[in-house]
Amino acid sequence: MKWKNKGHEYDKIEMDFNSKTKIWIYGAGKNGTDLYHELKFIDCVAGFIDNDAKKVQAGTWKGKEVVSSQNFLEHDHSNCIVVVAVALEHMPVVMRQMIRGGWEEGKNLFIYHIFHYSYLPIWALCSWEKIYIPTVSFLVTTMCNLDCRGCLNFTHFNKNRCHYKFERLKSDIDILFEKVDYVGYLHLSGGEPFIYPHLGELIDYIHSKYGNRIGILGTTTNGTIIPKEKLCTTIKNANVKVWIDDYRKNVKIAREKFESVNARLLEYGISPVCNYAEHWLDILDEKKETNEIILCARCDACDVPFISLKEQKIYGCNYCDYAQEASIIEENSYDYLDLKQINQNERACITEFIMGYSINGYYSFCKKCLGYQANNQKQIKVAEQY
Repeated sequence: MKWKNKGHEYDKIEMDFNSKTKIWIYGAGKNGTDLYHELKFIDCVAGFIDNDAKKVQAGTWKGKEVVSSQNFLEHDHSNCIVVVAVALEHMPVVMRQMIRGGWEEGKNLFIYHIFHYSYLPIWALCSWEKIYIPTVSFLVTTMCNLDCRGCLNFTHFNKNRCHYKFERLKSDIDILFEKVDYVGYLHLSGGEPFIYPHLGELIDYIHSKYGNRIGILGTTTNGTIIPKEKLCTTIKNANVKVWIDDYRKNVKIAREKFESVNARLLEYGISPVCNYAEHWLDILDEKKETNEIILCARCDACDVPFISLKEQKIYGCNYCDYAQEASIIEENSYDYLDLKQINQNERACITEFIMGYSINGYYSFCKKCLGYQANNQKQIKVAEQY
């Protein structure tokens, strides 16, 4: 989306949201609890709604009031929004119940996963003047011990692979949290993070200074590097969530090391998540697209998973950042926001940017990218080696 009124794109929505400063969570279960913890940086949760009589009789959940849906609908809650966080099989009944009670989906009634990724950054800005970013990818190194075809970090093309300087990474994190109030998921990426020599120090630094402003601090390893004991202790103490990519089908060293990596983490009380994929996507386009209408449509339809942070800038598309790092494309200023240039009164443009607004309506890498999962069917083998 092209910026038309930078810093004021959500002024109309703000008129609806700015009087709604409290949230009632429908569902005092796992989803509701996850959402409650995600919202603690604002302390905006008024209470829980639940149809379980035992939970209603208990009176509280996570220190907040629990009421029945009937009780809730009988009272005025015009200063609130309701986020429905029940199990999927119960969602239609609950939504119908709330709509019959006069609540409007997309205005004061929201489904959990849609609210979390699509509305929470806007609501936090308009109702509380807070900057919330759902996901941030943060590369610590471009070095890797594998050489995968189709690597979405474009490691094979990068002729200047290196470990990033620890002091630079600290300054990146510092300015991010100087400008942003909360990050839902901060992902330490690579390259291969487990070969970065300062990973433990970086985790310690982030956790000690900003741990209460991060929902999940996580990292992903390729399952071939057994982490050292000191790193395992640091990961455990900082409650870092670890994903292990399962490349055993196509990578010999992964077949040899995967179980040992998993066992080492379990030994230190870390429960890694096995990240298995049937296929990868090849996003590099053999032809260079130049039609701006197509580029804008391609960007709008793309479900890119992360923004990224590098050299005190945030990139609207993490793959655009990686492609620039690998010299696949040249650096262009319209691909990122320079956080050093954003003052307190201009922070609204950060929310707009992470929600897809940009100068051109697309990123420079869109010219060479087929798009992510939502509009790309070009499948390739997982981690096949050059």
